[in-house]
Amino acid sequence: MSVPVFHHVPKPISFIEFSEAVRATCPPRFPHALHTVPRRVALAVSGGADSMALAFLFSRLRTLDQGMKVADNSIVAKPTAFVVDHRLRPTSTKEAYQTINVIQSLSKFMKAELLTIHWARELGLTHTAAHPFDPNALPNVETLARRLRYRRLGMACARFDIASLFTAHHEDDQYETVLMRLLNGHRARGLRGMAPAANIPECFDIHGAYESGFVDDQLRPQPFIRFHPRKQDWRLIRRDMRRDLDKAAYAAELRRGLQTELDIAYIHQQYADGADSKRSSRRHSPPPPLPPIQTEDAGVVVYRPLLAFPKDRLIATCEANNVPWIEDPTNKDPTMTMRNAVRYMWKGHDLPAALSKPAILAMSRRCAARAEADEAEADRWATRMVIRNFQPNVGTLTIRFPDLAVPPARRTSRYARRRHALRLSRRRTMAALLIRRAVAFATPEPSPPAIASLQTYLPRLFPSVATPSEAARLDAVPKAFNQASVLFIPPSIGAHTRRMSVPVFHHVPKPISFVEFSEAVRATCPPRFPHALYTVPRRVALAVSGGADSMALAFLFSRLRTLDQGMKVADNSIVAKPTAFVVDHRLRPTSTKEANRTIDLIQSLSKFMKAELLTIHWARELGLTNTAARHFDPNALPNVETLARRLRYRRLGMACAAFDIASLFTAHHQDDQYETVLMRLLNGHRARGLRGMAPAANIPECFDIHGAYESGFVDDQLRPQPYIRFHPRKKDWRLIRRDMRRDLDKAAYAAELRRGLQTELDIAYIHQQYADGAGSRPLSRRHAPPLPPLPPIQTEDAGVVVYRPLLAFPKDRLIATCEANNVPWIEDPTNKDPTMTMRNAVRYMWKGHDLPAALSKPAILALSRRCAARAKADEAEADRWATRMVIRNFQPNIGTLTVRFPDLAIPPARRPSRYARRRHALRLSRRRTLAALLIRRAVAFATPEPSPPAIASLQTYLPRLFPSVATPSEAARLDAVPKAFNQASVLFIPVPPSSSPTSAQEWLLTREPHPSRAPLPFVAFIKNDFSDAPFVFLDKPETSPPPDASPWTDWRRWTLWDGRYWVRLRMRFKGVVRIGPLTPAHAADFRTSLPPADRARLTDLLRRHAPGKVRYTLPALYAVDSPPPKPLSAAAAAAAAAAETGADAATAKEVETPTTTTPPRQPDVGWWRGQQRRVKMLGLLTVPVHLPGLDRWLQWEARYRKVDTGLLGRHASASSAARTGRGDRRRRWVRRSGRERRRGRGDRR
Repeated sequence: MSVPVFHHVPKPISFIEFSEAVRATCPPRFPHALHTVPRRVALAVSGGADSMALAFLFSRLRTLDQGMKVADNSIVAKPTAFVVDHRLRPTSTKEAYQTINVIQSLSKFMKAELLTIHWARELGLTHTAAHPFDPNALPNVETLARRLRYRRLGMACARFDIASLFTAHHEDDQYETVLMRLLNGHRARGLRGMAPAANIPECFDIHGAYESGFVDDQLRPQPFIRFHPRKQDWRLIRRDMRRDLDKAAYAAELRRGLQTELDIAYIHQQYADGADSKRSSRRHSPPPPLPPIQTEDAGVVVYRPLLAFPKDRLIATCEANNVPWIEDPTNKDPTMTMRNAVRYMWKGHDLPAALSKPAILAMSRRCAARAEADEAEADRWATRMVIRNFQPNVGTLTIRFPDLAVPPARRTSRYARRRHALRLSRRRTMAALLIRRAVAFATPEPSPPAIASLQTYLPRLFPSVATPSEAARLDAVPKAFNQASVLFIPPSIGAHTRRMSVPVFHHVPKPISFVEFSEAVRATCPPRFPHALYTVPRRVALAVSGGADSMALAFLFSRLRTLDQGMKVADNSIVAKPTAFVVDHRLRPTSTKEANRTIDLIQSLSKFMKAELLTIHWARELGLTNTAARHFDPNALPNVETLARRLRYRRLGMACAAFDIASLFTAHHQDDQYETVLMRLLNGHRARGLRGMAPAANIPECFDIHGAYESGFVDDQLRPQPYIRFHPRKKDWRLIRRDMRRDLDKAAYAAELRRGLQTELDIAYIHQQYADGAGSRPLSRRHAPPLPPLPPIQTEDAGVVVYRPLLAFPKDRLIATCEANNVPWIEDPTNKDPTMTMRNAVRYMWKGHDLPAALSKPAILALSRRCAARAKADEAEADRWATRMVIRNFQPNIGTLTVRFPDLAIPPARRPSRYARRRHALRLSRRRTLAALLIRRAVAFATPEPSPPAIASLQTYLPRLFPSVATPSEAARLDAVPKAFNQASVLFIPVPPSSSPTSAQEWLLTREPHPSRAPLPFVAFIKNDFSDAPFVFLDKPETSPPPDASPWTDWRRWTLWDGRYWVRLRMRFKGVVRIGPLTPAHAADFRTSLPPADRARLTDLLRRHAPGKVRYTLPALYAVDSPPPKPLSAAAAAAAAAAETGADAATAKEVETPTTTTPPRQPDVGWWRGQQRRVKMLGLLTVPVHLPGLDRWLQWEARYRKVDTGLLGRHASASSAARTGRGDRRRRWVRRSGRERRRGRGDRR
């Protein structure tokens, strides 16, 4: 057969891709700003396809996402497009005006400005010389045109108060730039290419364009960036200060005549020399300091958001949206510029693989990553560099560089010498970067000096990294020298020194400032749904116990709510009042009194904070009767602290779910982190356990509470006003429809209608009707179309996240914060008892004894950070490998998926040696860790367990899934044909290869069948209205409910069944309904009760979607009879219980008495609440098959637990489309009654 040839069709850039690129390119420049004002942004548009695509995408961004921020300011103001007329061609002016007309036709929210380059004026020519002047005659006309273009753009931005300029540089421009620099001999730092964000070039001397204009902005009455509170915030602050003022203490201070800080400063100034009544003489008075001048900041930043997109995608964007552009003929002349020559070379010829576009761009990314790592390490070394006495009036400063000495090697060998040379080279690079940062304070040069030029005098400033030859040439006494137009003068050493008494300074903890706390909150609470278009202010919660740490958290949050109302926690702003939850454990007689006092203290902090009391009822939580509860003492329990923690988090989770709260803040601090890691170290945890508490994590102990643990997202999207909105608002839809009507070509649309152009729906109809090419002949049953797919149930998301913003602060700073702001707190005496809990014992040990240096607080916290960094690196590498893992056919109704794992084989070493074997062993260990992480991600789709399995527990069956990382002994035990096995309650079934024996093995993952000896998971729903109406055993739901039947109850709360399905239902009869797994005995009875059509449909659905034992993990609905039937014998009861659990006859014989024969199975009899009850299967919960007429008596909903839909790719579930902004709100899957269907409500599936 002829092989079809597929051509690559470039895909237009979508709105989500462009918005993500803009967000990644434009981080905040001033993250400490309290308030910002919408500011205009500018686009540099030349008229080509790339710049016109940028203008079109920005017009859509301005229409669909007005709340988006570019750097620090939102883009509500109209973007301005600057069109530069270079006047190098006769048609340039005409093309510039044409470009302006096209830009203004794109959107009414975009403004265009024409910038003309006057060559004679820019070059300083006289009128006589300018008349016959032709700029094309200049030898460097392109370079000069670039310089003048950027200067005109910089002056225009400064005039219009614009700080963000967007250009349309794309991936092909980046490739040409790096290729030109490579041909010119640039080194690694020059091969990084164009940065996504950089200061505007060629504008070093233009105020307001290059790193200037910040002071003028702050002097405005309404600055664009505000660092101080607004008037309304000041009023609130003054009101709080007046309320917190202790008038009695202030009056007592006035009576005592207490000196203020100004009085003390005046006394020190007048009597600095110790004379009581005599002024210090003029001879000994120090000169007054110079009034410092202000330093500039801000300026225009050039952003390049299209560097990740090739030009063909930009052209496709213009073609798909009917955006015209202008082609510049000079761009195709290879003799015009070097860029044109390079473009002609790589587009018209086949370059070597090393110079291909993917190779050059990959090299550019590696160089950029290396430079970024160097800058990050230089940042850490810069913290040890001491800079003082900076005088901006004079331009001088005093600096002390850190010691960059490389520690000597332990063993002298060839490899040790090579390693020492590499580390020395790296330290010299760090030294050069530190010199560049110091030189930037005093140099008059516009750009920093090159690193290679700093190597000459580097040994004078860093003698510890000098080579032996450089050290031999160093002077004994340092001398002055100049470098990069900066003079380095060594300090003068006096011949006579005077001994002085050394003062002793004691550490005084510093209170936590507002800026520190706001930074910690921002770093701890990144957005959970970055693709959301709009968010609604949402309440946050604080867990307050009354201690110093939680009271400091409440005080800092009250100030944060007062001073920065626009701040976002995760996705929502904190305009709403924060809620403080106070939990009364009732473990001490004074606990209730202390809880009420804590509530009073919280409410006295600020009127913008609300307090709620949560009480733990131990008898109710433990399921005790009233008689046992009277004499119950929870302190007598052996694990009372662990149980109290579990009940506390469950009460917090239920409260957050009731109040629609998604963010819970706790006051865990640095000391708690140290104690946690130390306890885990004593308990033998490994590296992943020694990370300590995460700054943000799902709420623990709430796995089965809907709305608290990874759930509640679907209900939020079904609200009329959801907290997180992924679709445009009504007014945005109006603007979109207006733009679409304006862009509609009515003549072309009328021509299409006249031609009768087929739509996609017509084509789909033709394919469906005539798929076999049989003309109008109907399809036979043998060739009938396959069954329609199961309507997928929705998957949950969101839930409550616990944030710990105080992990970086020790407890003494929290106590200092409370003391400095007069915030009282309550001390819990049980925290000081070392025999109470292990944490108390560890706290007593490290505070009352001198531990070894390896167990000290700094060492343990450094160990925790290293373990966290290692785990983060493992997860990042597992993310990259997960892109090669194919997950398809995910069926949330069944809980199955098909997985093909990537090949993690390690390439063999080039030279066999001892070091090569050791390196291979290390790489094999790392690959096995990555394999375990990939298995954890796949297992999470089908496992009923609440937490992922440990990595160590996955090593047993790891060689079966990843044979390439198996050890020789494990490879020898592998089967020739893969066999099924179970791991972490998940059954792995090998899928036979369909193409060739050498293809990668695929596995079907499903929940493992329920063990016959273990109890089955059941959830019971009971309706008892305490009336005289009899209980109904719903064994025949086809009968209509009587006229006096009970009305529909409210929806029951969501319940988690089998750790996978969230289930709720409502009924209109008095009875019992339970949800349990499908069993063989009940399945046979259920199949016989169905009509023939439904019976055949059930058989086809189970054969296709739930083959074999997979069907016995599906949730089913059962009706339970209330009055018990005639008692059965012990053997009959054992046989009935075995039949319900799906056990075989042999299992039933094992539990029967020796003298009794095994009776026949009774599928309609089961055990419930210790009694024998009749049980009838009504239908399957997630498969649309049930007994006829059941929807008249019962309605239900089902959702699947949260899964990582990002791994599914195109086969993601329907809820992932909503979370990524590509789908609309999904309807609930509800069984409606026939009467409601006739009313027009329909079956919402």
